[in-house]
Amino acid sequence: MSLLSGIFKRSTSGGPRTLPATQEGAFDDAKAAEYADFVGATGLTHTPPMAFHNLCFPTTARVLGEPAVPARLFGLVHESLTWEIIEPLPVGVPATASSLITRTNRQRGLSIEVASVVAVGETVHYVERAVYYSRKPLRGPAYDFDHIGVPPDWDGPEIPDLRGQFGTNDVGALDIEQRVATATRHLTPDTGRRWAKISGDVNPIHMSNASARPFGFKSAIAHGAAIEAWAHASLGVNGTAPCSGAAKFRAPTKIPNEIELVPFGDGLYGVVEARSGRDLVHLRINAGRVGAAEVPPTRIVIPRHNGRASSTALGQATFTAAAEGDAIQRAVVSARNWRKDYREPVRQVAILDDPAHGPDAAQRALTYLEGNVTTADGTPVGRIEAGVNVPLGLRVVGQGSPRQGLAIPHHGALLEGVALDEQLTRWTANGMMTAVAAERLREVAANPQWLALSDTTIGILGAGAELAPTRFLLDYGATVAGVIRPDSSRHSALVSDARTLAGTLDLSPAEASDITEQTGAIAGWMLGRNPDVVVETLYAPGADFVLLELGADAIMRNVAAESDALLAWYGTPTDAYPIGAHRERAGGIARRQRPRRFPLGLLQGTPAIRDGIFNGIVDYQGPNYILAKRIGRWRATALAAQGKRVSFNIAPMAETESVLVSKTLVAAYRGMEKLGLEPVGADTAAAIMATLLVWDLRNPHTANADFLTEAAVPSGLWSQDSEPQDLMKRAVLLGSGAFIR
Repeated sequence: MSLLSGIFKRSTSGGPRTLPATQEGAFDDAKAAEYADFVGATGLTHTPPMAFHNLCFPTTARVLGEPAVPARLFGLVHESLTWEIIEPLPVGVPATASSLITRTNRQRGLSIEVASVVAVGETVHYVERAVYYSRKPLRGPAYDFDHIGVPPDWDGPEIPDLRGQFGTNDVGALDIEQRVATATRHLTPDTGRRWAKISGDVNPIHMSNASARPFGFKSAIAHGAAIEAWAHASLGVNGTAPCSGAAKFRAPTKIPNEIELVPFGDGLYGVVEARSGRDLVHLRINAGRVGAAEVPPTRIVIPRHNGRASSTALGQATFTAAAEGDAIQRAVVSARNWRKDYREPVRQVAILDDPAHGPDAAQRALTYLEGNVTTADGTPVGRIEAGVNVPLGLRVVGQGSPRQGLAIPHHGALLEGVALDEQLTRWTANGMMTAVAAERLREVAANPQWLALSDTTIGILGAGAELAPTRFLLDYGATVAGVIRPDSSRHSALVSDARTLAGTLDLSPAEASDITEQTGAIAGWMLGRNPDVVVETLYAPGADFVLLELGADAIMRNVAAESDALLAWYGTPTDAYPIGAHRERAGGIARRQRPRRFPLGLLQGTPAIRDGIFNGIVDYQGPNYILAKRIGRWRATALAAQGKRVSFNIAPMAETESVLVSKTLVAAYRGMEKLGLEPVGADTAAAIMATLLVWDLRNPHTANADFLTEAAVPSGLWSQDSEPQDLMKRAVLLGSGAFIR
């Protein structure tokens, strides 16, 4: 019987093979390049463990496909692997691989043990024992043989059982507790096909959903060896030194997927599914270089919930803490799917964290985050302290002359004097901004000496952000202490612009530039600049935004404790705010009438104001965005109650890069213009917000109960009767032409 017929056989015949099958092969430069590209390694000089395993695959497939084997080759699942590199083998050296089925076990289905050896002449370089499982075994003989090439005293490392050693959690998966992943990997739909090309293992269960279904799998599953190869590369195990290991492939790894490599100590690792926390592969690795890919101990990490790092669970728990002791807490806790159901509970929490009701709800939320979110080494974020002796970093002294008088860019022109005043009147009338915000902009224009900022140092977290006031402030001669990563795509442009402007730009050094990894160092660096103001203008997509805001909050907390600087945040109009049942707390915002050219049914929707709370939350942004933005708002509320100087001004909807990459948001913005709303360019928004910041700097005052909402630029959203959630849907329809451009 041929190998091909063995793949589809219906019965067994003949006797078992007693001598190994052999084949010559080499892990040459071309294969090394493909392997390295798959696992994310560079410069492979020796054969790594799973490349040895691939050299054994042709002979393994041959013995598994023989007539006497009581299983079909296709459909076999890799169950476990024990291996050892006894003598490293350089890339390109030809070797002989040999394989033999040595044991079978029918206690549950059928397990087939295959022993393999890779040798050059008499020198054994690699030994492995692989176990495969068949869900639908055939009748046939039992196997009990020894591979003559395996060293007689070789047994290999013990196959790990992490569940048996560390227990299970509430959902029955491996109990990971709060261990931090050392690496993550996104398995794309072509992962199985890519590894099949590298390894030669074209088992249909790995190739596609359609080819996997006949063998009992709803979707394609990743090769166990592919996952182990990625784990080895992540940990620096590259075959250059003797090493050994073992793997238990506990559950099929569906693709596409996202997986994490989690350390358990003493060479033990678990590969878990990121979205569920389900443990997929248990690994034991005995090698001196293991740990090379450890996460920086100071990096802030999302806490785990039943094995998975979940910003969603963190958000629900934080809002639950904010609502503790109130009936609203039930609304938060009872949201079964927080990602879909968060809008209403978060709106209700806005009743509680209203500054008019005191800082208790805000402080409860902050206390929860400070105690339950940690860095990778387990330090709670509430205990992150400012570093000391942090170097200055890059200083750029501008060669320009300070601008005189307020000028705000708008549609390619500069609004100054009468033109600015007239535009402020229009913006106030259409609800683009509150009357208070417009009046403050006029006051800055009327007092140009306030813009003489040569004696002022302003710290900016996120100095390269499009809405950051960096360039505006430098134009007026300020010293800006900016935090931005040196590898940021905006770093060089910022430096170039600073040279032509009037102020001085101090950029944080490399060791104090990553807000989620170098939080304490940034706090120390910022304090070392002795700032008059520190403003936070950060943004990132998804859970990364939450992490950034947690880092920024720790920095602002340290600055507040050690200085008298004005601390400033930019709010978003798409959150829930206490503006009053009749908008009386919204700084004199104008109320807009429905445009006559649209039928009533098009603009009707859920009332925007209920319980005195304007609900501006839109589903498109998601619960991570709201949690991230609420963190700064809670900190501002808590500090204001302590008598600290705070600034919280709500930024307009702006046409930033993060918006313009989304056709849905582009369509929504175009449609909003047709509804009488007014998104503005990023340069206009940045200048407006910088001017409001200057007003707060030059007019020290105690924050009142309406400080969150009085100086707002909500782009007309607060003037509508329907929630932005409904307006957004209608705006997308009205602006749908953006989808075909």
